[in-house]
Amino acid sequence: MYLAGQICKAKQWFELAAAVGYPPAAFNLAVVAVKQGNVDQAKRRFAECAEKYPAVREAAHTELSKLEKSNGGASGKQGDRSCVIM
Repeated sequence: MYLAGQICKAKQWFELAAAVGYPPAAFNLAVVAVKQGNVDQAKRRFAECAEKYPAVREAAHTELSKLEKSNGGASGKQGDRSCVIM
């Protein structure tokens, strides 16, 4: 759904999967937040992923670093981020 451009529907599924502790879904919620322009939420979600989920820790640190370097990310390379598919 996400790849087909149905971000809102995909976000609902990511939220359900993240709620039961699926690390890629939690990471994907951060990616969606970036794509929707909610950089503060994305930073919080990436930080949470880096802290809680070893499976996505490195990717979360990388994305968080990109957001910090892009001065908030609002005008950064949002299109470069993609979801984790596992």
